[in-house]
Order: sequence, then structure tokens, then C-alpha cells
Amino acid sequence: MQARVNASCPDGEAIASIGDDGSVSCTSIPAAFAHVIDAANNVGSDIDLALRNDDRPVLAYYYASATALRLHLCANRACSDGVTRNIDASGDVGRGVALALTSDGRPVVAYQDTTNLALKLYTCDNADCSLSSRRTLDDTRDVTTSIDLVIRNDGRPLVVYGDNTNFEAQVYDCADVSCSSGTRRYLTSSMFVGSDLAIELDPAGLPVIAKGGNAGGGVPIYLVRCSDVNCAGAKTVIALASKTANKLDLIIRSNDRALIATTGSGVGVEVLECTNATCSAVTAYPIDTNASDRVSLVEAAAQPALAFRRFVAADQSYLRLHRCVSSSCLDGSSRVLDGGPGEAVGNAAVVAVRSDGRPVVAHYDSLNEDLLLHVCGNPNCL
Repeated sequence: MQARVNASCPDGEAIASIGDDGSVSCTSIPAAFAHVIDAANNVGSDIDLALRNDDRPVLAYYYASATALRLHLCANRACSDGVTRNIDASGDVGRGVALALTSDGRPVVAYQDTTNLALKLYTCDNADCSLSSRRTLDDTRDVTTSIDLVIRNDGRPLVVYGDNTNFEAQVYDCADVSCSSGTRRYLTSSMFVGSDLAIELDPAGLPVIAKGGNAGGGVPIYLVRCSDVNCAGAKTVIALASKTANKLDLIIRSNDRALIATTGSGVGVEVLECTNATCSAVTAYPIDTNASDRVSLVEAAAQPALAFRRFVAADQSYLRLHRCVSSSCLDGSSRVLDGGPGEAVGNAAVVAVRSDGRPVVAHYDSLNEDLLLHVCGNPNCL
């Protein structure tokens, strides 16, 4: 005898089957969902996004009205519900936020302490982040908001950040998974001028770092490949001649070749494909002629996705997504996910892709000062 159905599915999902005991299994509805994640005064002007193994989004972001760092843990894949936590409110903290997840889905967040111009790290000690740790990694120099981090294969975080005292890029090599101690190292001398930094691991688990350029100073984009997991030994430094965009993001493909998405003041959005592992030459693929405040790039089954803002006027901007049809981004198509006249969305956009291929994009509505999330209904967001 079939038992009475005793459960339901969250928003964005439908019942796929019913067990004899009345339990249900759920499947995603092939429809797009858009949510206001946080509307508490001014939230989300700095954002990072990651997906847990079950595709539930996690967002770390700057709460400008309270000068605090917030974390939102989505309760389901559509993020129709969730828990928001203030995870640091000690001064003006949370700009330059960078988020990564451990293998069991616990958030690790690196960010700037603007009050002290220091680098801080937050780690969740359990799944719901009801237990956590905060620590200052570097307060001996003026840390900028150019910050990124990666979790290495042994679980230890590695943070790359800007040092505005010495105009250098630095890495902080955590000694253990909780980063209770570590070592600060110059990445390489005389290459940091306040532009974006991005870090990823290559197929061998070695860090690769990209640094944005400076068009006014004629400084190119750099790619740095570390020869060991701690970035302590020899490094290969490659200058991408004539490429000077200061905003970028980075992925390393399975063939060990970097793909770099770039934009910046007076520069449209384009993708740079390294033709070999040492990136001795690049092929540029234009994506959008309009410059963006940020570009986010993610690998997904050899079809990278980019999210960015197309700015038209102070009260008119759009959130756009570009989905590549090959790993090089030679071909692809762009579409508007949100925005229009009288709207100012798409700011600080960041994208992740679920296991079913559907992109998830977080972005900031600067007109209403809200944090928004868009979940695409299919892999191409059509």
C-alpha cells in the first residue's frame, strides 16, 4: 500500500518520484529563477560565489551599510531560501572578498580589513558555519582589495593579494587547512600596480596566477606559474605583450593552457587563449565591445561561461552571460539575463556552473543596493 506523501520539494524543483513510504525525490524545473538574496540597506557591491557538491550556492559579500562581511548559505539549488550570517563586523571589513570551498563544502573567505589595511581569512568549522574562525594573515603592509584564493589538493588555502606598501603581489602560504599559521612570500618583484589578481591550480595541482595590466603605464598582463604547491621555488613569469586590461579572471584547462577573460577602463570584454602551457603566444577573442567593472570566467565541461555587466548609462545597465561552445571560446553567444532602462544591474557579476550545466550568476543592483542571484533554466540560459 502506498503511504501518504509526507514531503515536498523546494522552490525550483518538482517531484520526480514517490517512495512506498511517502518520501519524494526531486528534480530541477527547467526554468530560470531570479532572487533578491539580500536587501538590507547596501549589500553586494563586492561578491564572490561558489557551489557546493550538491549545487547549493554559497555567497560571500560586502555589507556596505554596516561595513561588514556577510555569508549567505543557500538551502537548495534554486536558492529560494537560506541562512545569512554576519561573519566579521570588526571595523570596515569585507572588500575584495574571495571565496573557495573545501572538499566537504565548508566556505573559506579571504578579504581586506580596510580599517587596518590588512589581509584576513575566515574559515567555517562546520557545514552551517555556526562554528568558525577568523584570523589576520598580514597586517604589516597596506593590503589592497586585489585578493584571490584557492584550496590546494591537500586542503590548505593559498591566498594571492596586492601589497600597496611595496607595490608587489604576494602569496600567503597556509601551513594547515585552518591556516592557523603560514608564510608570506613575494610572488615576484616589481610587477604589481593595483590591478586584478586571479589564482587557479593546473592539472598537476601547481598554482598559476594572473595579474592585470595598466594601460596608462603600458604595463602588460602577467601570468606566473609556480614550480611547487607553495610558490616557494622557481617561478615562470610571462608578460602578455600588448595586453594591458586591468580586470581579469583565469581558468586552467585540462590541456594545461590558460584562458584569461579581461576587461577594463576603455577596454571591452575579451578572452585570451594561451596557445601553449607557457603562454608564449595568445589568441584574442572579442566578446563585447563595452567595458565592464568586472569579468568572471568559469570552466564547465569544455564550454566556459563568462558573466559581466554591459554599461549604457548611470541608470541603464545589463547583466550579460556569454557561453562558449568550445574550450577556447573561439565561438559562442551572449545574452541578457537582467536589466534595461531604469535599471543598474550586473555590477560585480560572478558566475558558477551547476553539475547539470546551468549557470548561476550573482550580481549587484547599484540602484536599489541589493544582492541578486540568477539561476538559468538550461545550460545556454535560453
